[in-house]
Amino acid sequence: MTDLPPIDGAATLTPDDPVVSGSAGTWTLTYTVGEDEIQPGGVLRLTIPAGFTPPQTDHPGAPGFTTASCTAPRTTLALIVEEGQEGARGAELKLFLDTVPLQRREKVVVVYGDRSGGSQGAFACRTAGETAFQVAVQTGRGEMAFRPLKQSPVLRVIAGETRRIVVLLPSLVEVEKPFPVHVLAHDAFGNVLPARGDGLELQAERGDLRLPSPLTLKGVDGALRAAAKAPGGPCRIRAIHREAGIEGSSNPLLASERPDEALLWGDLHGHTTCSDGTAPPDAYYAHARDVTRLDFAAVTDHLDAGLSEGDGWEQVRFAASAFNEAGRFIPLIGFEDRDASGGHFNVYFQDLIPPEAFKNSGEALTVPHAHGRASWASPDLRTVRLAEVYSCWGSAERWGAVCSNTHPSRHPGSTIQAGLAYGLRLGLVAGSDTHTGAPGSALRVKMQSRHPGGLTAVYADAFTRPALWAGLKNRRCYATTGARIILRFEVEGYSMGSEVDLGGPDDPLIKGRAIAVKAYGASRISRIDIVRNNADICSYRGDNDVVQFRWVDAQDLTRISVPRPASKHPLTYYYVRVLQEDGEMAWSSPVWLTLTYLP
Repeated sequence: MTDLPPIDGAATLTPDDPVVSGSAGTWTLTYTVGEDEIQPGGVLRLTIPAGFTPPQTDHPGAPGFTTASCTAPRTTLALIVEEGQEGARGAELKLFLDTVPLQRREKVVVVYGDRSGGSQGAFACRTAGETAFQVAVQTGRGEMAFRPLKQSPVLRVIAGETRRIVVLLPSLVEVEKPFPVHVLAHDAFGNVLPARGDGLELQAERGDLRLPSPLTLKGVDGALRAAAKAPGGPCRIRAIHREAGIEGSSNPLLASERPDEALLWGDLHGHTTCSDGTAPPDAYYAHARDVTRLDFAAVTDHLDAGLSEGDGWEQVRFAASAFNEAGRFIPLIGFEDRDASGGHFNVYFQDLIPPEAFKNSGEALTVPHAHGRASWASPDLRTVRLAEVYSCWGSAERWGAVCSNTHPSRHPGSTIQAGLAYGLRLGLVAGSDTHTGAPGSALRVKMQSRHPGGLTAVYADAFTRPALWAGLKNRRCYATTGARIILRFEVEGYSMGSEVDLGGPDDPLIKGRAIAVKAYGASRISRIDIVRNNADICSYRGDNDVVQFRWVDAQDLTRISVPRPASKHPLTYYYVRVLQEDGEMAWSSPVWLTLTYLP
């Protein structure tokens, strides 16, 4: 079918001044008919942007009350509201024309947030940025499709007052080498405000930090940036603005002599306008790099919601190529789809592949998540190496877990523990599943769902694309609910993600295994659980933001290792779960011990 041309007409929005995120207002959209008249039976469609108060026509005193009128005599309009579905870009108002046509220069006036009946108006979305009130027309002349207006009105939403200070540090640095300190100001909804250093103090909250004196803060990409040095050990920084009465603490930093690896932070799950998101790919990557200061981020648009149509994949690839810079930011590309059972999964590619190869590339990682999945028995899952344990839908670790999965398609058989019990070697990752172009923004993602977005931490040999890919593929990674917790976990020296084959009954690991855990929290750690074969076998009570301990599991492996459908031999697996007092969590990837000498 040939694409229909844009409708000839014009639309204005008043007022069109910038509006503060989350504030109330009344907006009047006026559509003026052009050369394309609207016949009886025609429809004018207005899409209210996602995040704004849903429009309604039944309760004049309630928020979002909307009215419509027409300048043409004897013309009747029927105004119908269709609420947006999950992931939709907004709620739609449809005005059905009756009686006589609307001719050139005649107008339709829609008052959104009408206060004439006592309503507060309508509330703007809480996400700062430009948003369009999209207009489209079905002329009623036998055309079934809606023709979009060439230029729909755009409203700019801006951040409110500073309510929070965010301090971001690299997780691993070298002793006595300068490292950057990024300080950002957030409003109540997590939007970033222009950085100002007036009256701002930086203090060492933990450890011995060497901050420059006098302190010089430079504005870089919307943040304030300073340089500091750490003599060694774990450190944290507190930023204080005494006049405003606001302060904020950084994530932990660990300084050591010549660290042989980097700890990279990223968001592996998000959507753009190439499917059902609200931000284009370049804005998505810019937010990840410049606002939330992530080291990597992935666009995973839905195949069945537009990515495979038109130039969607090329848009993602072009944006990723523009933002690709080793040592600063690594954009990943992929897509979200469903398997034969209805379970959701993401596919990621190591390289920025062209459109004609994106479904058939050999170097890819498939990462299932719990949505729509009833079990892990599909043969297609036998080779997966990672699984999403957390997103804005909550934790899929186990049924009834803390901050448990709230997705409508959740099922007891879809949990991560069910997949591990089946014998799958699943390293654990997390993401946000943002649809608002806010990868890494826990607070903004929480407004979309019930939980803040998650992050994935990857131990990599270098800050490069090949090293990041190797860290993910080898499961040298862990998941958090958004806090940048530093976590190390080993079983007899084997780090998270390791598969250990025990070839005979005399192997010393059969009789006992020393488990070492180190956690550096973003706040006070309340508990760390060692999980073996889905059972919590050791809970270590924390009383600080740094917890280190060693515990020996003396159980004979031949007594606790059992055959599993996806494993040729009996196996046992361990992982750890970290809980902070503020509710933030982390999950390590497991370590698997397989008795290869037993059938």
